[in-house]
Amino acid sequence: MIRLVARLAVAHCDARRDFVGHVGGDDFMLLMQSEDWQQRCEDIVGAFAGEARRLFDDQAREAGGIWAEDRHGIRRFFACTTLSIGVVHGTAAAWPA
Repeated sequence: MIRLVARLAVAHCDARRDFVGHVGGDDFMLLMQSEDWQQRCEDIVGAFAGEARRLFDDQAREAGGIWAEDRHGIRRFFACTTLSIGVVHGTAAAWPA
């Protein structure tokens, strides 16, 4: 899943204007200067929704997720993976000189 996010982020960003960084774990940071940044973010989320579901088998897709042990050894249901993007919008005028 992490490689999928990385691949989609890089594919949908403009390497001349945008930056994709892996903070760690499942956290990424996109610094976007593209005029159409919002559409690019929506495209990343949409592409992830389609491609991530294909990583689950038919049974998991039908159930909406899988049963597995969590990190504490407790068996529980994990929904199919989704992606969300939070945005902080800034302008050059907002930064101190």
